Amino acid sequence: MTLFFVCAFFVQLLYVAAIVVGLKRSRRNKPGPKTKWKKETPPLSIVIALHNEEESVAPLLEALAAQTHPSIEVLLVDDCSTDATGDVLRAWAQDRPGARVLTRSSPTIPNKKAALAEGIEAASHDLIAQTDADCRPLPTWAEGIAAAHAESDAPTVWIGYSPFVSGSGLLGIWSRYETWQTGALTAAAAALGHPYMAVGRNLSMPKAVYEAVRTDIRGEDLLSGDDDLFVQAVRRTGAARIRPLVEPGTFVPAPAPRRWRSWFQQKRRHVSAGRAYDRMTGFLLTLYHGSHVVLWLAPLVLGSLGIGLLSARLLFHSLVIGEATRTFGEDDLAAFFVFGEAFIALYHVALVPLGLLRPPDTWRS
Repeated sequence: MTLFFVCAFFVQLLYVAAIVVGLKRSRRNKPGPKTKWKKETPPLSIVIALHNEEESVAPLLEALAAQTHPSIEVLLVDDCSTDATGDVLRAWAQDRPGARVLTRSSPTIPNKKAALAEGIEAASHDLIAQTDADCRPLPTWAEGIAAAHAESDAPTVWIGYSPFVSGSGLLGIWSRYETWQTGALTAAAAALGHPYMAVGRNLSMPKAVYEAVRTDIRGEDLLSGDDDLFVQAVRRTGAARIRPLVEPGTFVPAPAPRRWRSWFQQKRRHVSAGRAYDRMTGFLLTLYHGSHVVLWLAPLVLGSLGIGLLSARLLFHSLVIGEATRTFGEDDLAAFFVFGEAFIALYHVALVPLGLLRPPDTWRS
């Protein structure tokens, strides 16, 4: 029994080393700061699917209007909304030559994937960027993405970072921490050459790459997966390079969830995409998160030795925290480190199996 827990500890050490190396590499390989970006950045199409966002879409529209890129196209896909979302979008786009509203009136399950596909198909430019209806991209977001593609010497999918902001209370802090840690794992894995996920709030690619892998994207029956299953299809087919974009000017903040029920539904939906992950990716994730959970049980089984193993794991994992702060900032989350790691272990015991075994069949609760 002792050997089992010791093995779990050494598995964690291996992952810590890999994550630290990956985050260092992601910073070393990032495109230059804005002062070094090419003067002539290519035009970019921004595609966003929206469903019943009448009351919440204003910050996104303000953020899109503030973009510094001089040549962007904005495609707003009204995905079968039953409120006044379409009217709001059309009023905003009316006097903007680069903005278009596409209206879907016949829902196709899963709706968001179909809406994004229609938006990408209708895009005029060769580069596509995606974000979500509740996001607030920084003014230099589109310019930074286009510059990163311009500096690439081969077709590249750029995985951006999208932090939760304005969170308060336990849910706000926890959701920010979990997103921060997930961003670190995502960036490290991509930098090490084994990308497995992305967030649709901040993802860009050449249109030709999306078209090349569209029929290879697994999980067509799942609500989620328009981001990570796309990334896995690109990696599997070799259609493009996949790199993390950790330039702060390209971050896409989004409001942290305010209610536990909406957070639960969102995470259950995200986890459900794991049903379509390839076996090796599923195995590596299970090994990492499973060994983490095991070490939180070690004190109950091994007593003082278990406390020592868990404490050592937390000590070594603090190296990841340091690299995450250097990569993404958000230094205030480091103070939540121990509690955040405990919550992550509980999350993988309680919610992840539910999302995998019983995926949701509706977008919202």
